[in-house]
Formats: sequence, C-alpha cells, structure tokens
Amino acid sequence: MRIDLDFCFDVSLSQESFADKVIANAMIGRSTDEKNTAIRKEYGFIRGVSYERVTVTPTTLLTSLTQGKCACQLFSPKRPRKDGTFGTTDKRYENFAGASCVFVDIDETKYKDMRAFIDELSLKPTFAYTSYSNKQPGKGARFRLCYVFFKPVKGIFHFRYLAHKVYEKIELDTQETIKDKCGLSPAQYMNGVNKYTDGIVFDEFSSNAIYDFQDFFCSDDDFIQYLQRYCDYSISQKRRYKRDIDSLLYSLLLFLR
Repeated sequence: MRIDLDFCFDVSLSQESFADKVIANAMIGRSTDEKNTAIRKEYGFIRGVSYERVTVTPTTLLTSLTQGKCACQLFSPKRPRKDGTFGTTDKRYENFAGASCVFVDIDETKYKDMRAFIDELSLKPTFAYTSYSNKQPGKGARFRLCYVFFKPVKGIFHFRYLAHKVYEKIELDTQETIKDKCGLSPAQYMNGVNKYTDGIVFDEFSSNAIYDFQDFFCSDDDFIQYLQRYCDYSISQKRRYKRDIDSLLYSLLLFLR
C-alpha cells in the first residue's frame, strides 16, 4: 500500500448527475417500469443511465460520485450505443471486462457514524462518502467505502475473490457482519450522492491509499480454496459458470499472475 493522490485507473461512470435519490433510482431501474419512465420524464431524461469508460484518480472519482453520478466496473457490451455508452442491461457478468476497485455498501452498523466505523479499520478505504439515507429518520449511519488497487482484476471470479477478502478484513476489524454484500457482485453499480441535496446528512473521507492484493492476504492457494468453497456452481444461476470455474481450477490460471 502507498498513498498516491495522482494514481490513475479506469472505471465506468454515468454521464448524468442526479439531483436526488428518486431520479437516481429511476435512472438505473428498468425502462419497462412505467414508474421509472414517468420519473425520468419529470426530471428531463429520455432514457436510462449512460455509462462510459473514463480514467480517474481517487479524488476525481469521489468528486463525481458526490455530485450525483453513479459508477460501476468495466464492461464490454455486445451492442454498445451509437455514442459509445452502455446502460443497465449491458452491465452483465458475461460482459465484465475488469475492475480496479471494490465498493462496500454499509447500510446497518452499530457505529454512530462513518468516521467511527473507519477508525476501526486497519486498512482505510481509498475514499468513502455517506449515502442519501445516512441518519435519516429511523435510520442510522449509511455510507459507501471504496478500495482502489494498483493492478486490475480481469475475471469475474478473481473479482469476487478480491471483494470477498476486502469484506472479510472489514468484518474482522469492526467485529460485525456487513449486511448488504451487493458489492461482491462484479455487475453491481454504486450509487453516488448529490451532496447539495436539501435535508441529507453528508460527510466524506479520503486516505488516497492504493492497495496491493497481498495487503488483503490474497494468494493463489487461497484463491483456489475460495473457488472450491464459495463458487458452488451446482445452484441456480451459477451452473452456467461451471466451465469457467473448472478452467480456473484445472489450468491453474491463478490470482496473482
């Protein structure tokens, strides 16, 4: 790990900035949902979210996310739009093209606020920011962490393993379970927050720490054990990835190489 304010990496970022949570959810929701299309029209949008691949630093990504944009990992859509962007339907496992960061969504925690939570972490997030729901009536601290890595991961199971190790370390340090593990999915998006929205309780944090895989105790042997333990392709949607997992195990296409 080292502190690097100028480290550059690629991410998919929405072209649009959203004024509040209502339009943000409608923009990423299904276009077939009449409620979403009605909300989009009310806010002046004619289609759903438009992601584009951009090169960012931790600071520029945090700035974009706290101005109402949303982000996801890298994808190679089979049929991109004419302007080169892609939407929610293209953000699929089979289109996954890589990731340099892991997002963690904290929705329920015993800690009073984001800063108290981060104080417990031995490996600080590259940056963090509170969500729209943070400390709203009936809700506690809610926020998102982002860990950026020097080397991108290219496969969906490599990503799931890295994200698993990040979540595991956070749970060990805080001594509590992360309830929402949506960030373990390589196809998950991460909502931003418009920090100028009336009525929200906003905070942000930056360490600008960039990590190596080994900082989270990743290893080839542990990756193989992870595949065998967690990637049980005998259940539902994971069956179609049986060949991919077998290829990883038998060809020894390992994590750190």
